[in-house]
Amino acid sequence: MGDMDEDLPEEDIVRRKVEAINAMVAYAFVCEPLQREQSEPQEAKPTPLPEVILPIPAGRPIAPNPRPAHSTPSLPAPSISLRSPPPPYSEFDSGAGTGRHPTEPARHVAPNRRRSYARKKPDPCIFCGKVYTRTDAPWDHLEDHFERAKGEPLVCPREECKGMVLQRRDPRT
Repeated sequence: MGDMDEDLPEEDIVRRKVEAINAMVAYAFVCEPLQREQSEPQEAKPTPLPEVILPIPAGRPIAPNPRPAHSTPSLPAPSISLRSPPPPYSEFDSGAGTGRHPTEPARHVAPNRRRSYARKKPDPCIFCGKVYTRTDAPWDHLEDHFERAKGEPLVCPREECKGMVLQRRDPRT
């Protein structure tokens, strides 16, 4: 579509666009998701191409539609009643032992407790104990401690290190 000649008449442009759309629709029906754990390779079955062909208006100027055309078909009405709940599948679904209907809200649940997530908070600075909320900020802060030492070795204040000497590597080497 990008290499289209600008001197083509409008009908040819529309025809090429319709053919491109039909080709994309046909390709969408041919593509199938990969099925895992297949016991034996299956032969690819050609899927029937949809009979979707858009009409080309003849002798009418092409103008944009003021409203978008909805080409999605509406879904059929459900055959079951949505008012009655489905039958219970387990004791949990039926509310067994609680003495109440399964669709009633639970009254014994604690109100709005803060959820805990698996995100680990960064450790405090080993030199001054400053605590950060972002994970990259402590490293920048530690670099500031090394810069203040002006290249001299620093003794780690943590008990686990037992006085190990820390020295910043030259980033240019």
